[in-house]
Amino acid sequence: SPEDNYQKPLNVSFSRILRSICFFLALLTPALYIALMTFNQEIIPDQLLISLSAQREGVPFPTAVEVLLFVLTFEVLREADIHAPSFSGSAMNVVGALILGDAAVSASIVSPIVIIIVAITSICELVFYDIDVTDALREWRLIFILAATFMGIIGIVVGLIIFIAKLSSIECLGTSYLTPISPLFTKSLKNTFIRLTRKKLKNRPEFLTENLKRLDDNS
Repeated sequence: SPEDNYQKPLNVSFSRILRSICFFLALLTPALYIALMTFNQEIIPDQLLISLSAQREGVPFPTAVEVLLFVLTFEVLREADIHAPSFSGSAMNVVGALILGDAAVSASIVSPIVIIIVAITSICELVFYDIDVTDALREWRLIFILAATFMGIIGIVVGLIIFIAKLSSIECLGTSYLTPISPLFTKSLKNTFIRLTRKKLKNRPEFLTENLKRLDDNS
């Protein structure tokens, strides 16, 4: 975020780590739930598996259909929030989600855990305000859901490999999207997930220029 340049390094580092966690939660949470409940139930502890199975009792749809149904519902609410007036949009989104979630659980259309899974996904997605990031999250989340529906954890792993390969192939003005992690520039890692103090960031990024000395560096 551009604001990171004007905040304390400790706060920036915490925010960046939090954003990274939220990114993967928003991307993978529904797919992981589908994979664990459909293909890889042996990974879930027995007591938790019994609790989840009890919650799904009476639900007529498979796990994947449950998740897709409610993910689509939240996407509709998000679109309504974007196009609604600012004074009523957020309130409509929250109230609509609460009412629909409670009604769906009462009617045994979806299980309560699906509401929690989709709510966690949607809340983590709110951390990102850039429309391109949220659209990319939406597209890749659907890809991971479909991969988990047909292949379980193996499908998620294959999806992650394709996802990383796609990110590695993107370039902006001749610079790889994953720089300085891939390709690796060790000196530039001081300002990635963890940001060091300004005194320790004396040089410009080595992948952008050969003139590494900053103008205000008197050393």
